This record gives sequence, structure tokens and C-alpha cells, in this order.
Amino acid sequence: MNEKILTQLKKVLNSKKSFVLIFFVAIIMIFIKLYYNNDLEIFNKTISQNFNWSDVQKIKPGIGINILTNPGLESPWEWHFFPELTNQIKSETPYSGEYYFGIEEPAGYIYQDIDISSLSPKITTSDYTITVSGSMYSQNPYQSSGYSYLDVYAYTDENSYVNLDGFIPVTEKYWSKKSKTWYLPPDTKKIRFFLHKTVEKKYTKQQKNIAYFDDVSLVISKCNKWEDKELTSEEEKAKKEFQAQCPKPDWWDTVPVCRPKFTNINEIWSYYNDTANRSNRQMFKAAYQAIIDYPLDANMVITAIYYIYQSVRYNKEDIAQAYKYLVSLHEFAVKRYFYHKCSYSTSTTTADCMARLVTNLVYLYNEKKKFEWSSALIEGFIKARESEISEYNLRGLVYEYAKALHEQGNNSKAIDVLKKDIEKYQKTSSDWNESMQKLFEKYSKKESK
Repeated sequence: MNEKILTQLKKVLNSKKSFVLIFFVAIIMIFIKLYYNNDLEIFNKTISQNFNWSDVQKIKPGIGINILTNPGLESPWEWHFFPELTNQIKSETPYSGEYYFGIEEPAGYIYQDIDISSLSPKITTSDYTITVSGSMYSQNPYQSSGYSYLDVYAYTDENSYVNLDGFIPVTEKYWSKKSKTWYLPPDTKKIRFFLHKTVEKKYTKQQKNIAYFDDVSLVISKCNKWEDKELTSEEEKAKKEFQAQCPKPDWWDTVPVCRPKFTNINEIWSYYNDTANRSNRQMFKAAYQAIIDYPLDANMVITAIYYIYQSVRYNKEDIAQAYKYLVSLHEFAVKRYFYHKCSYSTSTTTADCMARLVTNLVYLYNEKKKFEWSSALIEGFIKARESEISEYNLRGLVYEYAKALHEQGNNSKAIDVLKKDIEKYQKTSSDWNESMQKLFEKYSKKESK
């Protein structure tokens, strides 16, 4: 070796600072080597002992089928783990099969790449959709982070992608199957499918929460867009009146609904209960479409509005963001159908369908602190249709009426309303008995102070 180089090397090694630096670098390198060798050992042991690789088959992309490989998450095959595989494969309580995935690390995620270039010649228009679904739950639903959700990147080339986001995280502490559908960008050639967990910016170990996943799917479908229904001049007029007061939401064109349009109220009920295969916005869009297709069918309109409320109210979104005309929607229905008799009811309580809409409108008024409007609406509806309302829905209205009176400062009248209700139904075993009694005692204590 050159004598000059040897002299310089000796000077560096004799330097105290350099020695300390080299020492620490060596310690870190040894730690990293041991850490990853241990991980590799666990990884290899897990693979060799627990997983049957012969059962895993690479899926050929197609339309209308689940194109994920190993969608049951029975092994790590075809899945990429970040930061590492260890402790992310579980076997305690799977949704199905023997194994499932869990994400523990705050910034952790799992993904699979699917090459769909063979389908690209077909996907040249926006008529195709991509639907993801999965069974998920969170270890601790009462924390503010660590909730399970699915995410998709659609690549049109190696460096360009569209993030198809908007999947509402699953906060339940039990297995819940959820799905989300987007329009697939034309000419998509690759899809990256993520299993993710939500993380707060100020994340601490005390907030650590595990997100779990099982039985995931990714399906590309041809979505035939709805054709406008031909309407009579009278129907067209009613449709325009409705849409003038209750316009379509801003997100309407971004939410695909590939099912046939509703033709009767039974289809609305059925679709609403199919929560595993539709999102709340899909429910909203399908119900709203039913209104503008059948604007003179009172039963269809009332039922559709009720389920629009359900889809907005319980979708974990800000109501104004989901649909800012929700109050107008109910005012439209209450004004137009105040005396409507629900012909699909099998009992004499023909006002129940409207009682539910009145109750919903009262909730909305109360949130805006319009308690005078709430009490006036309830008073008028009960006075006009009390004999047609079932006991359960009637007592629900009385309960909200008492609350509205109390908020207006008329506590004594609220107590009197509750007392009369309790006395009237004291011999029944109604679910309302306990709620009425608790509210009566609460207001009575305030009155006595």
C-alpha cells in the first residue's frame, strides 16, 4: 500500500474523536445486523411452519371477479409489509380461515400491486368502477387513532397515479364488512391496494391501537350509467319543484351506483340493509334518484327521504358536507305530505311514515337550536294525527317535545307533558318508560332548585 496513504490512515485511527465515532458506528451496525437477522429468522420460521404455499395461486385479472391474490390473508404471499412482517400476522380470532393481518406500527401499512395492463384496452372510458371491501375492526374503538381503512392508487403509468381515497375508517371493536366504490380512471395499468390505519399527528405509545383486516377484495366492474326516466308533464313539474328546493349534492358525479334503479319501496329497504356491499353515499344517490324518477308517488318519495336521512345521519361525515340541504329536504316532505296516509302500512297507524320524518326534522331543528320551531311542529302534528300514530312513534315525539320546551325555558310545561305520558302508559312495558322517567326526574330536580 502507498506509504503516504498508510501514514494518513494511522493519523485517523490515532485520533480519539475518530475512534469514538468508529466505535459507535460499529455498535449500530452490529445491532442492525442482529435485529434484521432475528426478523429474518422469525419470518422464515413462520413461512416454513405455518403457511401452506401450495394453496396460493396468482389471480389472472378479469372483470367482475376479485383480482387480489391471497385475499383471505392466510399467508404473507403477494403482500408487502411496512415496516416489517413480524407481529402482523394473527391467528387468534379470524373473520374466516386461520389467519388475518394486523397493523401495529403508527406509520405501518400493507399493500399488494395488481397488474391490470391486460385489461387496459377495455378500460378506455369512465364506465368502469373499482370496488374494494374487507372485514375490519379496531382493537380499541374508544381511542382516536388506529382505525382500519382501505386505500387505492390507480397507476396510468409507472410514475403517475390517482389516489382513490374517501374510505370511511372502521371504528368498531368487532368484525365489520365495509366497501367503497369509485370510478376507475381510464387507461389504468396497475393498482396498488393498501391496508391502512389512521394515525394522529400527536401519536404516543399510550394511544397505540391495532387495526385488523381479513377477507379483502378488489373487483373491477362495467357500470352501465342510468338513463333518464321519461316523465309526464305533471311528473316533470313535480321533479323540478323538488330539485329547486333540494338540489343534487356536489359529489353526485363522483359516486358510481351500478345497481338497477329502484322501482318500488321494497328495493329501497333491501338496498339499505345491504351495508356490506354499498356505501352511504351510494344509498343516498339511489334513493334520491328514486324521488326524481317517481316524484308523484308519495310512498316512494317519503320512504326515499327517510333513508336519505339515515345514510347521511350515520355515515360518520359532517352532515353539511354530506348534504347541506337536509333540512330543506324534510321541510319539503312535511309540507307536501303532512296528511298523507301510508298505504303500505298493515295497521291503522297510517301516519307513522310521516311521524318518522317529523321526528327527523325536529332533530335537525334542535341541532340548530330552533326549539320554538320543533315544539310548534310537534304540537301541530300530534293535534292533527294523534290517533293515526303508533304508541312508539307518538312517545318519541312527546319526548322530543318535552326537550324542546325545556330548552325554551318552559321547564314546568315540559315536566307536565312527561308526567301525563308516564301516567298514561305506566301499565305498559314500553321501551320508552325508562327514558321518560329519567327525563322527568332530571327536569324535576332543576325545577325544585
